Amino acid sequence: MTLGGTGKAHGKRHPTLDANVVVGAGAKVLGAISVGANTRIGAGSVLLRDVAPDSTVVGIPGRVIHQSGVRIDPLEHSALPDAEARVIRNLMERIDHLEGELARTQACLRELAAGRPLQEPCRGDAQNLKDREILEFLGDSSERNS
Repeated sequence: MTLGGTGKAHGKRHPTLDANVVVGAGAKVLGAISVGANTRIGAGSVLLRDVAPDSTVVGIPGRVIHQSGVRIDPLEHSALPDAEARVIRNLMERIDHLEGELARTQACLRELAAGRPLQEPCRGDAQNLKDREILEFLGDSSERNS
């Protein structure tokens, strides 16, 4: 674990840990902060803010998930949003749409090649790849693609 100061300013720069504080392996507790008594800091967490007594802190940055035995910020990993799955689902929907457009275009071309008049225009709905979630996932902004 690391208990460290931040900056080069004079005065208090390092954390203060009250009685019965447990700091997990690899955790970082940085700055002139106070960690209340009977607090647990999870392994690998990075704590940058004061923590009240009787708390449990996890994550980067460190978040209080239990305080005085009451769960305040449940970490249900099964309920976390899955950005990759959402993007893949959007891409699959886009592929389905494009395959439908391709099938319609091929049908129109077969009709034209056979010399038959078209019953309806061979135009589909033009879609732009501006799906916000896909672009955010790829790290692209919609302004750049305009």
